[in-house]
Amino acid sequence: MNRIFLLALCLTLQACLPSPPSTNYLTGAASPTAKVRPPAVSDATAGTRSYAPAEAGDWEKINRAITPAGDAK
Repeated sequence: MNRIFLLALCLTLQACLPSPPSTNYLTGAASPTAKVRPPAVSDATAGTRSYAPAEAGDWEKINRAITPAGDAK
C-alpha cells in the first residue's frame, strides 16, 4: 500500500516539472547564421565629472550667503 501511495505521489510531482529542453537547445547558439552585435570599445570614464579642488573663496562672503537673513548682526 505504501509503495502504491509513493508511486502515485512521484507521478503527481513529475507532472509539475517543466519539459526538458529540445535537442536544438545548445546547438542553436553555435549557429553561424545567428545575428551578433559587432564588438565595440567604450570609454571607461565616459560620463564622469572632475571633482578637482576649487580655489579657496572668501569665507565671510560664503557665510553671509548661507546665513538666514534674520540672523544678521
